[in-house]
Amino acid sequence: VIVKLGSPWWRGCNKTVGEAEVMRYVAKHTTIPVPRVLAVLPALHGKPDTPTNPDAQKVHGGEGLGNLELPEVMVMATAPGQKMKDVLARPLSEVGMDVREKLLAQWVGVFKQLRDLHFNAYGSFGLGMQVVPLATNGGCSVLGPVKSYGEYAAAKVAMFLPLIEGGACRADRFRKYVPSLRCLIKEIARYPNGTVGPGSRLDDNHMAARTDGLQPVLLHTDLSIRNILVDPHPDNPHITSVLDWEFAVSGPFEEEFSFQATYAGLSTNDRRVFDRVAQAEGVTMPADVMSRADHVAAYWDMIVFCHSHVWRDRPATVQTDALREAEKSLEGILERAGCSAQGAQLLP
Repeated sequence: VIVKLGSPWWRGCNKTVGEAEVMRYVAKHTTIPVPRVLAVLPALHGKPDTPTNPDAQKVHGGEGLGNLELPEVMVMATAPGQKMKDVLARPLSEVGMDVREKLLAQWVGVFKQLRDLHFNAYGSFGLGMQVVPLATNGGCSVLGPVKSYGEYAAAKVAMFLPLIEGGACRADRFRKYVPSLRCLIKEIARYPNGTVGPGSRLDDNHMAARTDGLQPVLLHTDLSIRNILVDPHPDNPHITSVLDWEFAVSGPFEEEFSFQATYAGLSTNDRRVFDRVAQAEGVTMPADVMSRADHVAAYWDMIVFCHSHVWRDRPATVQTDALREAEKSLEGILERAGCSAQGAQLLP
């Protein structure tokens, strides 16, 4: 078995409990293989004058606990298989195209099944799959749940501000963005469909399609080959488990496909196969959705700033180029939103 302890950053969020709820929900409503949850306990906070979790009190009891604090705990059965990232990294002589194509097609199938799990608001998941405020790497938040995509997009950008101001996200370099980002957040939230600035709003021909594409669905948010286990046996190559659901949210499907780290580790040919199968299955987003979504671009720029793991396998020069490109992208977004004058000069 595997025992997973909740992070102290998420005290009070029910984040690990929420992850268990998501895995159970996915197991019940899809054919996607996930680790079997054997047990889960909410966090225990014994000190009377600290925020307590009523669900934990029910499970553990709270009498005479003093200062004792225990994190959330989830016990899972060990999932079989090998990391898909490692399997696809092998030469064609070891893992042939037939095996690769079948595994990649099943990966597309995971995206497709998650797209069919609909919810009525944007946010993270809590007890009973209730949509709750977004949880971040920095802890709990009060961002959400929300009904409009504009509010959701604004919240996704806003959740990085405490990280920058607290010294994370390469703060020395990017703290100068904070005033302009606060302006951008207000602008994004003004539009239900999330587009901002002159010339960036969708016309009537695109509005209906965009609204359909942004219906809240279950997102894994890190559905990459490093989080997928497979059995590559040529007789029956198949996915054995999808791991790491802790950042699952109810959000727009376009996000699942737009995170570049999702495709990290894919060869050019494997990516071509993935794109071909995805197109055939109808699970890609129209190009105009991404090209017009400034708020999505801003969010991914912040990912580049704040989540160094996205680039940890890349050379230093690639990381530097990515940061520079993200800065230029964000400068353009802020200018279109009328927010660039709110802060310092963004680029030297």
